[in-house]
Amino acid sequence: MDARRDRPVIISIEKQNANFVRVFGSCTRLSFLCAVLVALPACASGFAETGSVVYADVSDGDPEIYVMNRDWPEGRQLTDNEALDNDPSWSPDGKQIAFTSDIDGDREIYVMNADGSGVRQLTDNDDINDFDPAWSPDGKQIAYVSDNDGPTRIFVMKFDGSDPHPLIGNEEGMWSDDGPEWSPDGDRMAFFRVRETSTELFLVEISSSAVSQVTDRGGVNFYPTWSPDGKQIAFSSDTDGDFEILLMNVDGSAVRQLTNNREVDLYPLWSPDGTQVVFLSRRDGNLEMLSVDVDGSEVTELGYPYLWFDWID
Repeated sequence: MDARRDRPVIISIEKQNANFVRVFGSCTRLSFLCAVLVALPACASGFAETGSVVYADVSDGDPEIYVMNRDWPEGRQLTDNEALDNDPSWSPDGKQIAFTSDIDGDREIYVMNADGSGVRQLTDNDDINDFDPAWSPDGKQIAYVSDNDGPTRIFVMKFDGSDPHPLIGNEEGMWSDDGPEWSPDGDRMAFFRVRETSTELFLVEISSSAVSQVTDRGGVNFYPTWSPDGKQIAFSSDTDGDFEILLMNVDGSAVRQLTNNREVDLYPLWSPDGTQVVFLSRRDGNLEMLSVDVDGSEVTELGYPYLWFDWID
């Protein structure tokens, strides 16, 4: 199979010995096992009423980066090639977008202007995958995930791609770290750690690289996202038998469940005003985006099954 022209698309989640593997064409990474094909409909308005959303859409056969806002309520395509373009992330000032592409044969980190111009490659490592970029709140650094030592590790580089270095040590390769999310003040980063027995959430202090475990629930707990005020973290967990969206204080206390259904709820993302959490679900058998109020009182179907999305005021 030619991985550039004939690719499966992420839809279903299956457990594999307490660990997870994501397969997206030729790209493999600890997280998810993806197996089902899906056709995504054309973009519609929605988030465009408040802020801008950047997302990946696979409706043309491979993931491309789009942006949707008041000026482009139907969505504007920013990338157009046969590569896998995904993992888009806004710069804090909204002027640039970091993303992942395998256009050079392996996954690397790129940056482009918000209108799709000025594409620049930041990482360049043969036979190494670099992905999941996340801008620091001050816009000076970009965190990302790399498998250059085998297990995935979190790296940090300057916004221009210089000075890449691992944020957290893993000399013995005993785990894989993934899903970096900066705190709003930029002092800490939330991430998840995949180990043989479970996947849990951790925090790391940026200044000292000191790591502290936040959850100890067993099962799989991953993809943390900070509330805009930095006081809470939303995440996905399968500890009730299927993946749900949960909320907790930053210290791991006061855990409460926001969603409760038999389907898979994943990839939470806070709205910029802190009143809602957006996530992906398969509640009607198809992948779609939904939102839930932070008090869990109302779940709204948004209907856009986009992959890898990021929201900015």
